[in-house]
Amino acid sequence: SVPWPRARYTAVEVNVLGFAAMAYTAFHYFCERGAGHLVGVSSIAALRPHPDRPAYSASKAFACNYLRSLRLKAKKLGKNIAVTDVMPGFVDTPMLAGTKGLFWVASSEQAAREIYAAIQARRRLVAHRWPGNVRELENAMHRAVLLSSGPEIEEFAIRLPDGAPMS
Repeated sequence: SVPWPRARYTAVEVNVLGFAAMAYTAFHYFCERGAGHLVGVSSIAALRPHPDRPAYSASKAFACNYLRSLRLKAKKLGKNIAVTDVMPGFVDTPMLAGTKGLFWVASSEQAAREIYAAIQARRRLVAHRWPGNVRELENAMHRAVLLSSGPEIEEFAIRLPDGAPMS
């Protein structure tokens, strides 16, 4: 058998179990109050997985869908609970130093300003550095997968909402 590295187990444990426990607790607190605003952080990796970090990408997809489900549940229950999913892209931090193939990298100050403004506006989804909305990004990624002819998505297949190539 192939052992699963502890680091991957920890990513799933923290990003799935820890996230779900905190979001569940906050959601029920807001339900009791009748209103609130739950803000969770997933990642753009929820929509655009990274080949070197499958456990991380999958755990962020869980967070994204969990928040979507809580938003639907609040609506079904008739509660005034806003749910915001912050999906940061690449932010210029020491963690990214030397990483190749990055695009739309933002400073941490710029990312913080954009995220803060979106939370103040009670937006549902915050996709950092995408020149459109997150649904457009998701649709672009789905189109790119359909157009791909192999195991990797060619750059030409990813198009912006106006049809221009992403590069």
